[in-house]
Amino acid sequence: MSQITDYFSKKEVVSDDSPAAKRPRFSVESQSSPEIEDTTTDADSSILLKLYEAIVATLETIKANADRSWNVDSTKKAVSHYHAIANFDFIVTLTVCQAVLAFTKGLTVKMQGTSSDILSVFSDIKDVVKTLSSVRQKGEENHAKWFQIACQIADKLDITVQKPRTCQVQRNRANNPAETVEDHYKRNLTIPLVDHLINELET
Repeated sequence: MSQITDYFSKKEVVSDDSPAAKRPRFSVESQSSPEIEDTTTDADSSILLKLYEAIVATLETIKANADRSWNVDSTKKAVSHYHAIANFDFIVTLTVCQAVLAFTKGLTVKMQGTSSDILSVFSDIKDVVKTLSSVRQKGEENHAKWFQIACQIADKLDITVQKPRTCQVQRNRANNPAETVEDHYKRNLTIPLVDHLINELET
């Protein structure tokens, strides 16, 4: 829990005159490469991923309630939240979404501004689509990197790397057949997510 508190207590306060405030808020060039390193440069784009291990540890402490400092309602909620996030399906989904959505963050921030013009935004959208298309073309390579990161996180927390249990008829989520766990998430998570973003930006 102290890790979470320390993180927010050390967050940089950005003033209008600070170097951070003067950095360009959107740059297609800075996001043009589908390498994982380029998707984690923004300090706020992966807060949940950065704090994930600390959050799991905090929930474990609360649900164990060894010192009896938590009431019954708190421990029940901790148990529920723990089981919801302390699994590989959550880890790999969080990792891939953070990496892929980072390519669109600059655009979304710019579109929320008051000074951007419509022609400039359309041009930026085309550039982001081009970047995502490049990510899609190198889907095998990119997914392998993101999957490896998810595996490393799971290994630290002794969480088993496995795909969700599937059935012949799946109504609520994708269920494309795959022989390995990595292939399962590539076919049912990474590729559909990138394709969906491209389609939404093009329409």
